[in-house]
Amino acid sequence: MSRSIALAALCAAALIAGACAGRAASGAPVTDPEGGIAVDASTLWDPNAPKDPIVAYRLRLATEPANPALYNNLANLYVMRGWIDEAIRSYKKAIDLEPRSPILWNNLGTAYLKEGKQSKAYGAFLRAVKIDEKYALGWYNIGVIYDQAGNYDRALEMYLKAASYKPDLLDVKSNPQSVANPKILAVRVKRYLEEEGNLPLPLEPMPE
Repeated sequence: MSRSIALAALCAAALIAGACAGRAASGAPVTDPEGGIAVDASTLWDPNAPKDPIVAYRLRLATEPANPALYNNLANLYVMRGWIDEAIRSYKKAIDLEPRSPILWNNLGTAYLKEGKQSKAYGAFLRAVKIDEKYALGWYNIGVIYDQAGNYDRALEMYLKAASYKPDLLDVKSNPQSVANPKILAVRVKRYLEEEGNLPLPLEPMPE
């Protein structure tokens, strides 16, 4: 009797393995029903295959649907791939879970800005700095809005305000965008004049 049971178990295992191998071998794309993301089926069955990070985040969200950080990080990946509509939806889901996060509002504003929706972007950046008035990235991005609108005086004002809270925003290493921002040099000069330019010049000794 035990031999029959063992034989049945072996047959069942063989059938399951065959089914899995058949799915992997088929190579047919599996589509994520929510996001419409096609994935090679073989990567879902091979534990050693590299996983698409977007799929990995969606799988995690299936078990952690109340985690705003997962929605935010997934949206960041969408932005990097140029899937802005998907990013906006994901940021909004994160904000529904954590509406008092300046990071989420700032990221949503960035997505709107990439889509050319300056008014919505401005509103999102404004929400970020209202939540945290010292949130430097929010002020910097408000400056970008003014910059794009041709209001350079207000843009400089916002850049200066951002730099007062986070000076390394003027550093290329911390903020690569500053390379392409011609106003940053003016901000640096203005900050120097306001903070250090009033110091006396160093005294020069004479040879004796």
